[in-house]
Amino acid sequence: MRCTEYVEKKVRVATIEDGPGSGRTLNHRRRLGSLDGLRGLAALMVLCHHLCPFPGGHPVAMVCATLWLGVDLFFVLSGFLITGVLYDTLGQKGFFRVFYARRALRLIPLYGVVVAMVIALNAAMGGRLTVWAVPYFVYASNIVRDMGLPIGVVPRLDVSHLWSLAVEEQFYLLWPLAMFLARTRARVLWLCGAGVMLSVGLRFVAVAHAGSFALGTPYFELPMRLDGLLLGGAVAVVLRSREGVARLSAAWLYAAMAAGALGVVTSFAVAGHGSMFSAPMVKYGYGSAAVLFAAVVGLAARSETLVARGCNQQMLRTLGRYSYGLYLIHLIARPWYLETVARLQGRCSGALAYDVVSVAMFVGYVAWCFGVSVLCYEFVERRFLRRKGRFRYSEERGTMAARETEMLFQNGAAIDGTT
Repeated sequence: MRCTEYVEKKVRVATIEDGPGSGRTLNHRRRLGSLDGLRGLAALMVLCHHLCPFPGGHPVAMVCATLWLGVDLFFVLSGFLITGVLYDTLGQKGFFRVFYARRALRLIPLYGVVVAMVIALNAAMGGRLTVWAVPYFVYASNIVRDMGLPIGVVPRLDVSHLWSLAVEEQFYLLWPLAMFLARTRARVLWLCGAGVMLSVGLRFVAVAHAGSFALGTPYFELPMRLDGLLLGGAVAVVLRSREGVARLSAAWLYAAMAAGALGVVTSFAVAGHGSMFSAPMVKYGYGSAAVLFAAVVGLAARSETLVARGCNQQMLRTLGRYSYGLYLIHLIARPWYLETVARLQGRCSGALAYDVVSVAMFVGYVAWCFGVSVLCYEFVERRFLRRKGRFRYSEERGTMAARETEMLFQNGAAIDGTT
């Protein structure tokens, strides 16, 4: 029975009828402003973590030391967005071709520009890239970084952050095929659960064999970071059915958020520091963070919640729009930035002057990064994003959206991640 309705009150609800191929797919082209804001929040967390101008014992530095969790929020959000669009479009003609073409147009152009810029700057500064730098060009930098292999980049350039983009690209490469083979909603959810358990289990093994595995291995490698990506994906699938929306209520999501936050805080407390490289964090903290952020994403997708309203602020949404460029650019010149901060701090005669100089340098450098990311968006990203129109998803609904579903929408981050 065909019965697609749009009911507009404070939110818009899109319903899709039963029957394979008999109706329109969930409109994944709509944007949820709260998810754009959530992306902006993740970017802000990462900026504060990497660029904190205060030394380790400073209270601000102690907080910023924990904000590497912004990367985990990115992972959960990516899993939610990508799984959602795959779920909506599975079975459409050109399923793989359209998905991979749109991903490539979204991610590769600016990445290529930044890599080319690093190569040019490195050569100008006298650096000579080794063969181990090649993985950085093909989204495999997480493997090279974990192995500690020399890549020949001069100390004044920093490309260590590219590992997280490699993890996401590896997930984007494999997950569409896994969902294609699963075919049904139940099997996809089973896959998500199995992947989460595998990820957690591998991290426990890594900690148990710490003599063979560095504690960095569970942080950088896709198999051990699957839980965040797949919990985000599971939330996306659950919220695409009436029964799922009813069962995964805001109350349950708030409870999961509190439980995840408690697990993260406890892991930090047991470890005694805010680093990601500790046995308690590897065994319990990563999984707790995945639960925390999966709940946050689920709440952000429900426009009636406080989380959604908080994430829908214009400042966060603006940061979210330019977050890809911000993430790519912010760390490259960090060695110069930190050297400059230390030099200026050394000239300060009092605590107040020290703090003012530190904050001013942070704000100034972030403003510079933001300006460059806006230019990158306007002159690189947008040019290629327009070409995504050549690879449009069909209006017919995918085979896994065959049951009646509903999703809460609000103007503003694309379900396909515009990501």
